[in-house]
Amino acid sequence: MPTVGELVRKTTEFFTAKSTTARLDSELLIGKALGLDRLQVFLKYDLSLNEEQVEKCRALVRRRAKGEPVAYILGEKSFFKHSFEVNTHTLIPRPETEMLVVRGLEILEPLLSARGPREKSAVQLEIAAAFQKRSEAERGIQIEEPSKNMSEAEASPSPSVRSKITIADLGCGTGCIGLSIADEIKNRADVRLIFVDISADALEVAQRNAKRLDLDSISEFIVGDVGSDDLLQRFAMGVDLVVANPPYIDPADSRIEAGVRDFEPHQALFAGGVGELGLKEIRRWSKIAKQLSETALFEIGDSQGSAAIEIFHAAGWEKVKLSLDLSSRERMIEATVMNNTGDVHG
Repeated sequence: MPTVGELVRKTTEFFTAKSTTARLDSELLIGKALGLDRLQVFLKYDLSLNEEQVEKCRALVRRRAKGEPVAYILGEKSFFKHSFEVNTHTLIPRPETEMLVVRGLEILEPLLSARGPREKSAVQLEIAAAFQKRSEAERGIQIEEPSKNMSEAEASPSPSVRSKITIADLGCGTGCIGLSIADEIKNRADVRLIFVDISADALEVAQRNAKRLDLDSISEFIVGDVGSDDLLQRFAMGVDLVVANPPYIDPADSRIEAGVRDFEPHQALFAGGVGELGLKEIRRWSKIAKQLSETALFEIGDSQGSAAIEIFHAAGWEKVKLSLDLSSRERMIEATVMNNTGDVHG
């Protein structure tokens, strides 16, 4: 029977002609079959496998050999700082999408600062109180206990005012964008998350991901067409930030990888008919987002930048910015409108 190391080597050789990440694929799949993480696979290279273990590995290798993405085989994908559940009802989170999270946090930071100070931890409050008492003692000030007649509110310091932040994740899929942003600010604000997707199956995945991050209690899940006016009736309050990953691939685009076209949900990938350049849903969603919030971040496809800018201006957005990803490809539209004070968010 082969060792773990021998199986990794043979599998890597087998995948070399099929994948640009052959070694990584091999280690992840063999680890999945054996119940090991990647480090444990490396540490157990000399471990001999029995026939049952080898067959479990072969079963996953056969799935990958047919083109199935590794993330679907593993049932999860890393994104930003966490691992998210994925299945064939959701798109697989991509590293380039993380730029929406990064920019979203930058946009929300002034709102957190403006609406309330950073919340101090219990330890910080105790330290501050100790320093205050020592300072008063050094100045010869008598420190008295709060009067019994003093109200509880007067005796206790006022709690920090927490910001209230509402984020809408349109076409959420796994929920990775909205959840990643909320997880970063949850200790500084009262966050409300609204997830919308036309697929009920995708929303079930988002719900499970929210629970994994302990964000389910602040999350709402709406099954619906993002581009529909009916969606607006489901929002009971204003939204501070819209993040969206609409379908934006032209059905006629021949550059799509086979693994993407054959396994990922077409409803979340392709938009419009042939000749519409994948812009149909961007056009519809930009109008809805405008009615929900003063700030929106949209992922778009490479080469859609100029057209997308025109679309957002036509939808009434006053400031529209195109950003490139780390591969210098057009990737994100940031759109804002003037608020009542004449300022532009972000």
